[in-house]
Amino acid sequence: MKRILSWALVLVLLAAVCLTGCTKTPASSAAPASSAQPASSAAESKTEPLKQAKIQVWLLGPGKQVDSEKVWGKVNELLAKTLPNTTVEMSVLASSEYKDKYIASDIASKKINGWTTQKDGSYDNNTPISLGREAYGDESEKQYSKQFYREVSLVRIHDIGTIAGGSETCMTIPFCADEPERAMMFLNEVWKNKELYQLLIYGIKGEHYTDNGDGTITTGYGQIGNSNAKYGIWKWTIGTCLNSLVTEGDIPGYYQELIEREKNAYVSPFNKFNFDKENVDGIVSALSALDDKYSTMLLYGYTGDKWEETLNQWIAERKAAGEDELIAEYQKQVNEFIK
Repeated sequence: MKRILSWALVLVLLAAVCLTGCTKTPASSAAPASSAQPASSAAESKTEPLKQAKIQVWLLGPGKQVDSEKVWGKVNELLAKTLPNTTVEMSVLASSEYKDKYIASDIASKKINGWTTQKDGSYDNNTPISLGREAYGDESEKQYSKQFYREVSLVRIHDIGTIAGGSETCMTIPFCADEPERAMMFLNEVWKNKELYQLLIYGIKGEHYTDNGDGTITTGYGQIGNSNAKYGIWKWTIGTCLNSLVTEGDIPGYYQELIEREKNAYVSPFNKFNFDKENVDGIVSALSALDDKYSTMLLYGYTGDKWEETLNQWIAERKAAGEDELIAEYQKQVNEFIK
């Protein structure tokens, strides 16, 4: 059985947006991976009127604000013009609320990150069916097949590879969603409909921000909405920042400049370097297990004031597990690559 990996990076590190409304039970087969780029709107291709549907949208952000319900009502009014018979229930989860309600008390014993791939080709609950990966050449297919101990097929979903600084974000539709197609239609609509996006992010003009008449706006809170504002959510959590307004905290022309710079950006030859872990497979597995253990401790902070002790213990155990040998193997292969 072939395993499928997508050609371009599917943003999976942080789910900034989650469309929910789950009553379905897990199916025996995995849902197919989808491109991070918006697909053609199904609403445009259907001739029959859409049935009435309700979807829930969870956004990471400052939490519910004074005028949240008012703005979200306006969002639904505007949405009805282009995506009829669709009602969106919005929730913006503050980080403290997320911690209290959604982080399990036994999180330390749970496996949060990482995939397991069995050398004998068997599967378990953490074996990936499909993954997003960068692939800068056809040789990547062979490399990933070796990495996952099974035959892998690469499916191109984007022509442009990306290397990002910082944490990537994503918009997700859970497998148990009652209305997955309608959820995708909503994501597409927010992506392409500038008026809808700006209303959802900034609120109502004249009430929640001031149009300065020169291509900029004043929000009172700058670029990122906060819990003290009457309304204003984080612009990067949904849609595209190319449709964002220029606040007092933004640089005019920032995203357009990035697009122009990308046209002539330096492409490192090391993008095509693939590390072969065969000689240090045991070390890689040991280090991965340590990273899963200690990164979760530090990420969620449940070691409290002993975080520095935890960090030093992590470093020491990585050394003991053969970190230097792995670095030496990396260096050896890099030297051979650049000959």
